[in-house]
Amino acid sequence: MIFLGLQEVPYWEEIPQLQETFQRLLEAYKPNAQNHGAYEAARNAWYRSTIHGKEDFCRRVERYRACGRPIWVTGHSPSMADLSPEQMDRAFLYAGEDRGQVLAQRPRSPWLEDYAERVLQDSPQRILELTVGAGGGTCAVAARMREADSMIGVDIDFLCAKNADAIGRFYGARLLGVCCSLWQLPFPENSFSAVCCLNGLNECREVPAILQEAVRVLVPGGRMVLTMAASGYEKYRDLFTLFHISQQEGLDLLQEARLYAAPEDVDAMLQSLGMHKTDGQVLENGGVLAEYEKNQARS
Repeated sequence: MIFLGLQEVPYWEEIPQLQETFQRLLEAYKPNAQNHGAYEAARNAWYRSTIHGKEDFCRRVERYRACGRPIWVTGHSPSMADLSPEQMDRAFLYAGEDRGQVLAQRPRSPWLEDYAERVLQDSPQRILELTVGAGGGTCAVAARMREADSMIGVDIDFLCAKNADAIGRFYGARLLGVCCSLWQLPFPENSFSAVCCLNGLNECREVPAILQEAVRVLVPGGRMVLTMAASGYEKYRDLFTLFHISQQEGLDLLQEARLYAAPEDVDAMLQSLGMHKTDGQVLENGGVLAEYEKNQARS
């Protein structure tokens, strides 16, 4: 089970209740095209029964903001102690070559070729991909990987991480999926020559902490290639509408809770962490593709 950040944040002190409720709703409705409206109505009714209006919603976000540190919520514990046998069965399906073929055959935007080319460049790369998700960026890079290239794809959701294994099997690439915290990456400093992320920062809480970790594991002179949406508001529109929160108020709340960083904010954060921007472009969907380089260590 995986939540978007703004579903988690108001309940971060009540995570077991959040998980149990969503599990119950998913089992009751098994949402599909026919009954998705009924599922959403039941979910929204639960939101209203536990969050008592706009002021309560904003108070909950403020409590999270004030905690001042990343909190492990979505996905599984770093030890994987809560991985069930049923999830393991699904993982075998997600990690298979057939699954990789399905993911590889999904339509890809033309600019993804540019993204992959920037990640790989002309020499062998040791790559870290942040947030595998459904594998769109993973497929674009894996399709171009050479024998000497290797990539680890990380995600806080176990089955999303297994998508990387499936894609690697399909393309015959040296590609491994790892489920782990994005805020405490399980890799030593200077482990990777390139870090990439396809729109993942728009799905994450605690972007500053994630960027700090990504820079830590990158070698001096290493590169970071990111795509980011123009606004983090749209995917939360329904939840904001439910509590009569305007677009500007919603964007303010997202930034207060460290749930969204605009491209210019990411530029500033990376510069403060010892990166400099080498190139960038606006994409056809209004998002941004940006490339950065880590400053060489001073002697």
